[in-house]
Amino acid sequence: MSWEQLDFANAWVDVFKRDPRDAYSRNFQKFLVEVNSGLEFLDTINPISNKNGAAMRSAVFGVLDNPSEVFRVTTSQAEITHNTVGGLFGAQAVALMSHYALHLDYPMDRMHLAGYLRGHLYPIIGAHEPLSNVFLEPWEGRVAGEEIGIITAKATFELLISCNSLRQILQKTIERGGDTDSVAAIALGIASSRMIDDLPPFMHNRLEVGSKYGSEFLKDLGARLMRKFSR
Repeated sequence: MSWEQLDFANAWVDVFKRDPRDAYSRNFQKFLVEVNSGLEFLDTINPISNKNGAAMRSAVFGVLDNPSEVFRVTTSQAEITHNTVGGLFGAQAVALMSHYALHLDYPMDRMHLAGYLRGHLYPIIGAHEPLSNVFLEPWEGRVAGEEIGIITAKATFELLISCNSLRQILQKTIERGGDTDSVAAIALGIASSRMIDDLPPFMHNRLEVGSKYGSEFLKDLGARLMRKFSR
């Protein structure tokens, strides 16, 4: 399968044009409206964001069975829009947390998960002193601030090691405040392979009722993804 940056850009533009929606940051929404192809996307984008957009689309890469491939593919797609330390780190950490949850039969605790992440993320951690203790010490607070890509990864990590169910993850995310929708989407996506699904039924069955791209579409897409890549 091809994982070229043009493949990603073409897919993003095609999906947005197929199903336009007001769900992106104001500037990126305007950008997607104006570009008409993946090539135009790559030629026009200014990839300097340190926010969490690349992290939001990275949990899915955890299905790949080789962590080196997870890291490579995640980095390639993140560089298109978030080619900064914070943007890349957030995406890489999210993808590796997803891979750990899906493929490794180890506890989801600070010692094991932090050791796994820090080992695979050493190139970026070792080169940037502010990341030297990342995941080793508890983090709490609002998901907000200039380095929200990094903060999103920290918040997701703390939720995964401290919660036992999907409802608990959602509750803690809301209590924390800030960019709750991004963190909830990422953490719930990763935790769904490990934790009890005690979310209310309407959260599964009442998503965009009548839309071609609501609950049933997403369930089918997830099933096809797992059949293709999981072993």
